[in-house]
Amino acid sequence: MTRFEFLYEAVNIINEINHVTSSFSEYEMYGNFITKYFPDLYNYKHLETMSLAKHRPWTDEEIKQVINYYDKENIDKISMHSWMKSN
Repeated sequence: MTRFEFLYEAVNIINEINHVTSSFSEYEMYGNFITKYFPDLYNYKHLETMSLAKHRPWTDEEIKQVINYYDKENIDKISMHSWMKSN
């Protein structure tokens, strides 16, 4: 099996067993691979994160409000997701 075939199969399996709002994550797979096989390659730092989601797209004004609000907090990363229904 080539690495591309492995990746295709991994994505299909993960997407089938996960919740409908969850799916394959390239950065998580890469991070787990590096952590297991090359643990001394990177240094790790804890990040304070805030994850927000809406069942529709964020407006420009909402994005600005979130950035302004969390700019005063001790947050390193803000993740803003839009969960949309497929037709």
